[in-house]
Amino acid sequence: MSKRLAAICALTLVAVVPGLDGDRPAAADTANPPLTLTVGGGMVSDPTSPDGRALKQHSNSTASGDKPVTGHGARLVVRARGDQCQGAPRMRVLVDGEVVLETSVDAEQWTDYVSSAPVPPAAGRLEVEFVNDLLLPTCDRNLYTALISYRSAEESPERRASDVLFDADVEHHGLSAYAHVIHGERISIVDDPVLGGQRKVMKFTVEDGDTGPTANPRAQVETPKTFRDGDELWIGWSTLFPSSWPDRLPAGGQSWLTLSELYGPPYSGAAPVKLGMRSGARALTWQRNDSYGWDIPWERGPLLENRWYDQVLHVRLSHDAGTGFVEYFLNTGDGWQQQQLAGTSRLRMATLDGSNGDGPNYHKLALYRLRGMFPVLTVYHAEHRVGRTFDAVAPASYS
Repeated sequence: MSKRLAAICALTLVAVVPGLDGDRPAAADTANPPLTLTVGGGMVSDPTSPDGRALKQHSNSTASGDKPVTGHGARLVVRARGDQCQGAPRMRVLVDGEVVLETSVDAEQWTDYVSSAPVPPAAGRLEVEFVNDLLLPTCDRNLYTALISYRSAEESPERRASDVLFDADVEHHGLSAYAHVIHGERISIVDDPVLGGQRKVMKFTVEDGDTGPTANPRAQVETPKTFRDGDELWIGWSTLFPSSWPDRLPAGGQSWLTLSELYGPPYSGAAPVKLGMRSGARALTWQRNDSYGWDIPWERGPLLENRWYDQVLHVRLSHDAGTGFVEYFLNTGDGWQQQQLAGTSRLRMATLDGSNGDGPNYHKLALYRLRGMFPVLTVYHAEHRVGRTFDAVAPASYS
């Protein structure tokens, strides 16, 4: 399995503002080429940024500069924050005219935004666009950028280890890394059905009689209960549906199936962040709980059989809908793609509520369903990790 991304070089941001410095870019080392911005903003003092200043774009504008040569597989990382005003500033980043990163910058503190795909290795033109300026009597929407860097496709094991909070590593530890296992006799460690002996994975085979501690059948693995209000987590795992997977769940509104969930006390019904399947659908679905009227922020179908679904959740745990958020990334063989959740890349919501908000949470992988739907079901899960960055947890089913 290939190691993942590490920071290798940084570009110092330099702005050109009319009336300052003769409208010329400030000097910069050729290894760290500047961005220039002739209208719509300029450099401002910011003691929280890496070098004490930041590029502020206060109107729709483009900051541009030369992109240095990067290594193959490198991803673009933009450290940015935004002034919020009836929504977040929208940032679009282009390399040689091609969009490599587009996102809502709804973080008010400095946050790294990473391109979902590698950028071209050759030198070229780099542009950072602010595209949705808004000024009202009560607020002003602005975009701030502090640092642009490139992360290589390789990283040292030490960096990887420092960013990982939990790693199941079933090849070396079986199920022993998990704090709790339900019906472990139904979970076996086997060769990857696609990659063979290159990777060990978990095979869940659950019969209709595998009930307990509830009346519905399941097999389930749980991380330690260490995730608390205010924590920001990256959670990665892979799921594969074999050819024996049913065409769809029974229709009628009562059928359900859970594959992963962030959960904790008081363990009251479904949690806000839970992926699985819903009645009558042949799709992977995120259906929220009754706090949100059982709405569906995201669904992807029809299900692909014998294909790994590499997944990464980026979550901030909070009871406050203005503080908590969810981002979701998916790779089914065509590269990582950030998913739109209810029409936005970062869905603001309360990720802790009456179902899971009375104590520390865990993340589980499961095959848990309503009893009576099927005599037996099998699903595969792999590469279950929780960490501080996308790179630390992202599965690698695809080169």
